[in-house]
Amino acid sequence: MFENITDALGDYLADLADGHQEALDEIHELWRNHSGPLGDYEVSLEGLQKMTSEASSQFMGEVNGFISAVDWSEPWLMGLLAVHALVWGAFLFSCVVTTSAEYKMGFFMLIAVLCGSAGYLNALGAAHWRSFANIDYFDDSGLFLAVMWCAPMLLLLFCCLLQLLFEAAKMMVKVKVSQLKQRKRAEQKPTSSKKND
Repeated sequence: MFENITDALGDYLADLADGHQEALDEIHELWRNHSGPLGDYEVSLEGLQKMTSEASSQFMGEVNGFISAVDWSEPWLMGLLAVHALVWGAFLFSCVVTTSAEYKMGFFMLIAVLCGSAGYLNALGAAHWRSFANIDYFDDSGLFLAVMWCAPMLLLLFCCLLQLLFEAAKMMVKVKVSQLKQRKRAEQKPTSSKKND
């Protein structure tokens, strides 16, 4: 009886594998003949390397354009960079010196609120940019403030989250070790009391 079942199962798996191989062959053939969104690029490792190289050079061109378009000597931009340095310094302080979970959670919430205030800050900057800047950096999309304010704050939030997860993992290990020690002591007490009798 088991031989019939294993033979039937083996035949079924062989048919299934043949069907999958045919489907895979069709997909490979369609991929080789594809001339869709990849355009003139050859679908190969060389084509992928060419696309990656062009995209990275275009991205670096955009970054260089952004850097050259900003007047970094403006006092408000220096102040913005100083705020980032201060906030990152506070984060490093919380990593190295402080072990208080309340401080770390409060710091996380403060950074989240600062990051969330970007829309309000962009509207405020758009209304009053003439009083503190030479160029209007505050467009309706808020791209400049997203790059200069939110991106560092979001990176900091991610680092804070990693730190908090690490702290939670350490706490879970401590709790589990404590439970195991307590269980071991509880198991040893009845055996030691039996020896005394």
